Amino acid sequence: MTITIEQKYHGAAFKELIDELANIENPIYYSITPTNESRSGYIIEVIPKNQPNTQPLKIGLFIKHSSKRRSPWRYSFQYVHQVEMDLLKDECDDMFLVLIAGDDGIACVNHSMLKEILDEHFGEIEWVSLSRKPNQSYRIAGTDGKLDSTLAKNTFPNLIIDFINKI
Repeated sequence: MTITIEQKYHGAAFKELIDELANIENPIYYSITPTNESRSGYIIEVIPKNQPNTQPLKIGLFIKHSSKRRSPWRYSFQYVHQVEMDLLKDECDDMFLVLIAGDDGIACVNHSMLKEILDEHFGEIEWVSLSRKPNQSYRIAGTDGKLDSTLAKNTFPNLIIDFINKI
């Protein structure tokens, strides 16, 4: 079996996320399942270990990567990708877009932040741009707007971990 670049990038993102899941104050059980819609969608189900019979928290992840070495990194979203992200949001408690920026790092936005840069009106192909100057935070913009605030380099996985800690 040949390992693709995509698998390497997704694996690096999951390793970082799993390392942080291991450090959560209240221990959890979790499972990660691909959506089978595309190669980019995943669902993470989380249950606190001290409440094993509770309804799982469901988190949708949609991962895109750019192998470009330097800023800005651009990501294309076909119509079907945008529909899949909305389906993940509908099926899950929240959905996070994870953007892998070459060897620089990983940025992350939740669904409400995503809607500031890609709105509810899907085009055939839309784009997201991620940029970062040396020693600064990420800036993110999309076809339909840009985030007013920057994204700290540790937004991923902290944004997801903070969401899980609310259970």
